[in-house]
Amino acid sequence: MLGKLLKYEFRATARVFLPMYALLLVMSFVARLVYGAQMTEAQGTLLTVLTVVVTIAVIGLLVTVAVVTLLLICRRFWNNLLGREGYLMNVLPVSSAEHVWAKLIAAAVWTVASAAFSVAALIIMLSRFAEVGSFRDFWEGLRSLREMLREYGVAGKTGLLLTEGVALLLLSLLSYVLKIYAAMSIGQLANKHRIWASVGAYFGIGIAESILYSRYLMLRAIHYSGAKLGSGLHVEITGEGLEVFDDIRTAIPVINRELVWMLLLGLIFCAALFVVTERLLKKRLNLQ
Repeated sequence: MLGKLLKYEFRATARVFLPMYALLLVMSFVARLVYGAQMTEAQGTLLTVLTVVVTIAVIGLLVTVAVVTLLLICRRFWNNLLGREGYLMNVLPVSSAEHVWAKLIAAAVWTVASAAFSVAALIIMLSRFAEVGSFRDFWEGLRSLREMLREYGVAGKTGLLLTEGVALLLLSLLSYVLKIYAAMSIGQLANKHRIWASVGAYFGIGIAESILYSRYLMLRAIHYSGAKLGSGLHVEITGEGLEVFDDIRTAIPVINRELVWMLLLGLIFCAALFVVTERLLKKRLNLQ
């Protein structure tokens, strides 16, 4: 049943996102053509006006994509599950957990897609100013970095580091969406001013999250303070922060281990938000 919910969710939201992405890409190509246009001196004013107009249009579309993505994430959850449509959605033979999963997966996919199309539009629009040599220098820099990692004997370990970094980014995205869902699930308990109650709940969850992670980082810093963790690695707390690792072969395994702990902490936090949202939808739903 989750598959049918996802099919319905993507079909309903694609009608908004796909035309918006297409318009963004078209305008980025138009901007690239305008930036590279060659006009006579008499036509210079027209070119200047066109450049300003298309630049403002692309920037406006980039902002629109970000705002619409956020608003649609909130609107789909609120209207479908907490608003009038909730009377229909909650009589379907679907569990509350499946409803939350469908909204969460769709929101995550569209958020990643919005970020990807925004970056692509910027690259297209600004590629006119990029020199061939700059791309060559970029790839040369990557080759040099790879050779340096091989020289230190840590080339294989960096792959795990990159994987953990990507996983942490995805987990942060899920946490961001789940905070919105949990806040709205708490806010709908109020009989009046439910939107403001949801906003207050969101900030409350954010404060709790900040306290949780700051305490965790403080404990890890105390744990490493003055500790010898291997040859060439010594960490101390100073007025400017933590001392930089002086041996990359020792630093990378430590960083990998800390990223694993961050992932576990993030998973626990996301699981808690998911459970709160699902339980409130199942036990304390207050449709109006």
